Amino acid sequence: MTQTTKTILLSVLVSFAVTFTAANWLGWGGDTQTKTAAKESVYDRVMRTKTIRCGYTLRPGFVMKDVNSGQLSGVVVDYVRELGSGLSLNVEWNDEIAPGEVGAALDSGKIDLYCAALWPNAPRARVMDMVMPIATSVMGVYIRNNETRQFTDYQQLNDPAVTVALIDGTAPAQIIQRLFPAVKKYALPQLTPHTDLALAVESGKADFALIDSYAAEEFMAHNPGKIKQLVLSKPFATFPNSIALKRGEYEFKRMLEISTLELIGTGVIEKIVKKYEQHPGTIIPAKYLLSM
Repeated sequence: MTQTTKTILLSVLVSFAVTFTAANWLGWGGDTQTKTAAKESVYDRVMRTKTIRCGYTLRPGFVMKDVNSGQLSGVVVDYVRELGSGLSLNVEWNDEIAPGEVGAALDSGKIDLYCAALWPNAPRARVMDMVMPIATSVMGVYIRNNETRQFTDYQQLNDPAVTVALIDGTAPAQIIQRLFPAVKKYALPQLTPHTDLALAVESGKADFALIDSYAAEEFMAHNPGKIKQLVLSKPFATFPNSIALKRGEYEFKRMLEISTLELIGTGVIEKIVKKYEQHPGTIIPAKYLLSM
């Protein structure tokens, strides 16, 4: 065999090896293709059953349950119902899901969509995807009304002598872990009502809590003079509110986002927010602004 022939054969073998590796890595292989084809996507299942199965977590203003009738209402509830109506799909509300279990519920197929107001953050981005936000919330720092310490900077709260109330598995809990590592934690279990954060501060079990301003205003309206917002030069944080779906479900996400764009652009989302926003400025609807 000549050197030229050896070189050609080596080139062919290398090319074949590279192509084979790339094909397997990109999922072009026959076995992978067969497995993918055999597994029904969320979009296909929803289209086949004509039903979106929702999981949810209660949150004031966004997802609320009547204690007598068990009926759900709120910004996200109405929003998802509008999605279903526009897409000619039924919406089935399954059991309440703890915030820390949302990713697993989506991955296992227990639910098709997490129909609650979720604040996007890095830990959640690892385990789920999200639809474009429909509204923005303000997160505030709330302290006792008779607090005597003078806090002039949020970082002054990052002190072992200070205790924060939090609910495990929630976005505020993850923020506290990152921004206030030194603070003492008073942790409440998942699915604890948001009002319990305010109660923990009021009772002295905690010195402060990060609370959605809608929930905090709701508590203060019924319990005047108990807690107050720590008002500095700017709000502690603002967060968009999104619903969540399983990672990699492009067709399902695209369908939901196109439908959401319609609801935003036609003012439906703004009307829904106005219907439930008892405390002005606590829920800011997404909307299109056209410059003339």
